Amino acid sequence: MTTKKISRDVLADYLNCKYKAHLKMAGQRDTPSQYETPLSDITQGLTERVTEKILAQTENGEFLRHQPLTRHLLKQGTLYILDATAEDNDLSLHFDGLKRIDGSLNIGVFY
Repeated sequence: MTTKKISRDVLADYLNCKYKAHLKMAGQRDTPSQYETPLSDITQGLTERVTEKILAQTENGEFLRHQPLTRHLLKQGTLYILDATAEDNDLSLHFDGLKRIDGSLNIGVFY
């Protein structure tokens, strides 16, 4: 049996159907339904529009893109982190975007 990292897709499948997530982790491929394909296209388009809006409203030093998500990166306190991936041996999660919120946490005065 092939094992792979837990991803955002696997987690989403797990929330909808534990067996589907199990099959995906075992290396089984699924065929998107007639509903999933257009929904994915709509979601991708929305993500792109929101990203463009954020980039238009922020200055260059207020955002980072396409970075591995690490504790060190979070400690920098950047306002937006876009298209970031947190990864270890068992997990690979992609985040479309993260926004810094003022507050107090052990990595800084924000979370």
